This record gives sequence, structure tokens and C-alpha cells, in this order.
Amino acid sequence: HWAIHTRPGTGPFHFLWSEAGASRDDGAPNDRSFALARALYLRAENSTVYRSHVSRTADGIQLHAARADIIESLVDDLVYWDKDHNDGIQMLGRGAHVQIFRSRIDNRNPQTSCLNLIGDHVRVEACHLAGGGWVIYGGANANGAKPGATRGVVVRDTIFGRIHFPKSGHFG
Repeated sequence: HWAIHTRPGTGPFHFLWSEAGASRDDGAPNDRSFALARALYLRAENSTVYRSHVSRTADGIQLHAARADIIESLVDDLVYWDKDHNDGIQMLGRGAHVQIFRSRIDNRNPQTSCLNLIGDHVRVEACHLAGGGWVIYGGANANGAKPGATRGVVVRDTIFGRIHFPKSGHFG
């Protein structure tokens, strides 16, 4: 289901100048025998992804821990199999204090997102984001006042590219 899975308590994780993803995607969309749900499944605190390429997977990076840095990396060529929800980087409520700098995330699929940010204190800076249903899908838990809601997201100096859809994301 994943290329790399860091479990809680394993200590700092460094993914540097590397590639992660399925070896091929020729089974799409009917044959899931080559499907990879996520390339990096980061559940250990203090993870760093630096100058790396993540591709040929349904979700690029899934974060479930605090203190992750994704720097100068590329997430692209996300593969859609029937009923998938493609996210370039996905946080599902346990991610916190995440920094995404100078990275490019392209999601050619017309659903979900480049960034699915359900967590606390996320900084996205000097990135290029294009595609998905919504380029940034931020906060599925009300308005930030309830426990588990998204809070403290800052996006600055970032390009919302239109290489896949005229509105940057399929819906906006």
C-alpha cells in the first residue's frame, strides 16, 4: 500500500535526493495489481523530504505526525484508479508544524487536491501548485473552532498554475 512507511516513535526520517512511487502504472484504471496508495506514509515525527521526486501513486505523501519539512521536491503523475481520491500531499488531522517550501505539486486528476490540509500550523511558501479538484483542500471540520479543525495555514509567494485546468483546480 506504500513505498515507505515510518511508524510513530521511529525517530527522525530523512528522504533526500530520492524517488518513490510505483514501478509502473499500466494497470490503471481497471487492474489495481500495480496500484500504490501512497508513496510516503509518514507517521514518525521530524520527517524531511528534500529534493525528491514522488510519482505514479494515488497519493504522493501522507502526513500523520508533527514537524515535517518538504523542501524543493516534486510530486506529480498521480495515478487514478476507480474510486481513488488523489492528493499530492495529504494531512488527515494528526499533522502539525509542517513546512512545504519551493516544491512543485501537479495533480492532473479532476478531484481532491494538490494539498489536503487537515492539521495545524502549515506553511506553504514559494511553491507551484496546479490541479486537483481544489488546489488546496483546507479543513473539512467546520470553521477552525472545533477540535480537529484546520488552523494556522499560511500560503505565500506561491503560484497557482493552470497547466491542467483553467481555474488552477478543476473546481477552483
